[in-house]
Amino acid sequence: DSPARLRYWDGGTWTEKTSNKPDH
Repeated sequence: DSPARLRYWDGGTWTEKTSNKPDH
């Protein structure tokens, strides 16, 4: 997995972390 496309468990769904998506 590359840092630009990390997946994290967002309380019920897998969310892809991108530069367009804010962190938790």
